Amino acid sequence: DRPAQPNALSWYGQGRTPVYTCRSSWTYDAAFLGMKGGSPATNHSHMDQGEFVYESEGIMWAADLGTENYNNLEQAGMDIWNMKQNSPRWSVYRYGNRQHNTLTFNNQDQLVQGMVRFTQVTDGFPGSATADLTPVYEGQVKSVQRRCSLLQDGSLSVEDHVETLPGRSTQLMWTMVTPASVSQTSSHTLRLASKGKSMNLSVEGISQLTWQIGPATPPHDFENQNRGFTVIHFTTQLPAEATTNLKVTLSH
Repeated sequence: DRPAQPNALSWYGQGRTPVYTCRSSWTYDAAFLGMKGGSPATNHSHMDQGEFVYESEGIMWAADLGTENYNNLEQAGMDIWNMKQNSPRWSVYRYGNRQHNTLTFNNQDQLVQGMVRFTQVTDGFPGSATADLTPVYEGQVKSVQRRCSLLQDGSLSVEDHVETLPGRSTQLMWTMVTPASVSQTSSHTLRLASKGKSMNLSVEGISQLTWQIGPATPPHDFENQNRGFTVIHFTTQLPAEATTNLKVTLSH
């Protein structure tokens, strides 16, 4: 009836689907970060490697849309158990990387056989974890490292270190799904609002970006309609054979 309050403020597992979690405390209004590695090839997995979720003051600011109803997909004729790279499975709205809190390069899918592991993890709070995302983007970019950090004041920092291939520029798309309302306040900042609270999303490390903000509505009526969720995308063009250090911060 009255479980003891845990002492640990972070947990990390490097199993078949590596995950990292960190929280500021065990109170209801604590800040919470979760980050995921793994592979799209794992049973029931999505193309969501490098994804993060984030809560603060009892409000979910960065969310995962969750699972889709298998029966509805099968009744619609979707071949969802085909795990190949070009399978129609990955066209399901909730399964692709474009609707998860991760990256997309040149509008391509993540690689099904790629495996993302954490390369560095800190213990306790404040805390952070770094994952090597390169295996799910091989051939699209040279290297991708993502570091998510829960800071002392409960803010979230998401840093992406991207090295592009020679010979061509690369479009990067950064995505976050939120149940909050969203408004743009400047070229590089958004304001998120929910339940009387607000959060600022700011982008650093790139000079030019284009926002795409809209409802998380799938193309088919047999899919979950995700009412109440908004998808935030921004895109930027990265020069060939270059290194970009992109940083997105969510803070009050």
